[in-house]
Amino acid sequence: MLMSSTHNAILVCPLQHDQQIAKTGEVSIAPSLPACFNFAAGRNFSLIIINVPVGREAIRNHVLDLCRGLKRCSETQDTPVIISVEFLNREMTLKMANAGIRFMEVRPKRNPIDPDHLLHMVRRGDPSIRIDLILARLCPFLDHRQVDGGRELTTCKAYRNRMVLGGKRLHKMCESDCHVYCDCFLHPRFAS
Repeated sequence: MLMSSTHNAILVCPLQHDQQIAKTGEVSIAPSLPACFNFAAGRNFSLIIINVPVGREAIRNHVLDLCRGLKRCSETQDTPVIISVEFLNREMTLKMANAGIRFMEVRPKRNPIDPDHLLHMVRRGDPSIRIDLILARLCPFLDHRQVDGGRELTTCKAYRNRMVLGGKRLHKMCESDCHVYCDCFLHPRFAS
């Protein structure tokens, strides 16, 4: 449901102490996930933005619980929620979509969150933030694994997780519609 253009209150839950937010207009900041739910249920917002930090699986699970709660709560179920990330993770994106989230922003690393711009994109139904279209572009064989220091290692399941993905190949092939032309996608090697 698209909100009327007369109401512009936005709730942002950054979940990173150093995350920059372009504060223009009516932007409220929730310092934690429980505060985000309480703020959202207690006031009518046009958009809820939740920033998911890179490589913190425990926080991702809590964000997933928050999203499910927001979509079940009668006060917030019709409020659009957008997940803001710096890196794509196919499994997390799929879980968010299954929790009822319809929008996801993939922003360049260290870029600030721009609430007004995101509200405008949601209102016009911009396809670049639609989570179903983002999922359709991601190769189903992407595998993200936690490694030391909260970092993630991305490998290819179609190549028995022996191929580490990154850089241009990951972005230009695996995270785009081009993955359907990849030899690993076309001829997966599951057995030795």
